[in-house]
Amino acid sequence: MAISDRLATARRTTLATCLCASLAAGAGIHNGIAHNGDASIAQARADIFLPHARTPRKTSTRPHAPNVIPVTNCADDGTDGTLRMAIDAASDGDTIDMSALSCSSITLQSGALMSSVPNLVLKGPGVDALTVDGNNADRVLMGYNLDVSDLTIAHGVDLSGTGGGCISADGDLALNQARLSNCLEISGTANAVGGGAVVVGNLTMHNAAITDSKASGLHYAVGGGAIVGGTATIYGSKILGNTADASQMPALGGGLCAFGPVTLHASVVDGNVAHSVDAAAYGGGVHGYADIAAIDDSIVSSNAASSDTSWSSGGGVNQGTVSQSDAVVLCFQHMLTRASVLGLFHGSAGSGFSGGLAGLARQRAT
Repeated sequence: MAISDRLATARRTTLATCLCASLAAGAGIHNGIAHNGDASIAQARADIFLPHARTPRKTSTRPHAPNVIPVTNCADDGTDGTLRMAIDAASDGDTIDMSALSCSSITLQSGALMSSVPNLVLKGPGVDALTVDGNNADRVLMGYNLDVSDLTIAHGVDLSGTGGGCISADGDLALNQARLSNCLEISGTANAVGGGAVVVGNLTMHNAAITDSKASGLHYAVGGGAIVGGTATIYGSKILGNTADASQMPALGGGLCAFGPVTLHASVVDGNVAHSVDAAAYGGGVHGYADIAAIDDSIVSSNAASSDTSWSSGGGVNQGTVSQSDAVVLCFQHMLTRASVLGLFHGSAGSGFSGGLAGLARQRAT
């Protein structure tokens, strides 16, 4: 069934039916609610996964009106008109404008693009018109508060264990009609966080996508698509086909892991996987350390939380409580596995399974 058809079906389905099906089946596991501890535990996890979150953020000292810096050259040699030169020359709040470029890609040859200013805007000619490609050699973009629009960022790789296969933002990240795709965060000695992006502050997505990215770690693997230190607000966007793959420790959030409230509106979370070899797996689609603020008019489907040796929780969404409007959400075909045991919207007392949606226990009074 096409995504549009699923969403149309969702509007004829009640959220209560969907939640009750998964929660009632998980009654043997804390009444179907998979909690991850109190705020102090969440903060401790944040300190582990986002150690630079404690570093004071750059504040704007903008003494001038923001400039628009055009990019006129598709090379990556640091010469005039190139994207790298434009970013190096930018001041706080400036916009890097790539909208006039006729090339379809800028392939990085000299490592990640690094912004040193508190706020930077990058604007392309269209998400399907231009890709800034990390060449599978390094991250694509590093900075503080970043606003990316009308652009695809792809094929970034980070092997340092500090997070963010394609983007590392020490502040907030806004993706507007933008796409992160085929990004990779790998750590063979420690944790791997944020396959597509690591965001110390808040993530906002409008008509954007994070797809086909992966965080793979010897210890924890967190946020195959993105890890977010603050709130995650997702409007009209897609988080598709991402993976958090851990070896010795738990995997958290195949698509997204957030430490602040998560809002999904008119969005799709589909085909994401949280997998661990020797420990538990939580939140195939979304893992939250705070409440799920709202899910409405959205599809959460075909995600998986999988462990070879331990338990799995929340094939679709794990943790928190949910507040929902009169809109509805369609959620189906999640998988929970431990060894060869499979689950579809169900839990099993003693197995550690808690259903497709775990912890979404509170509905808005009607």
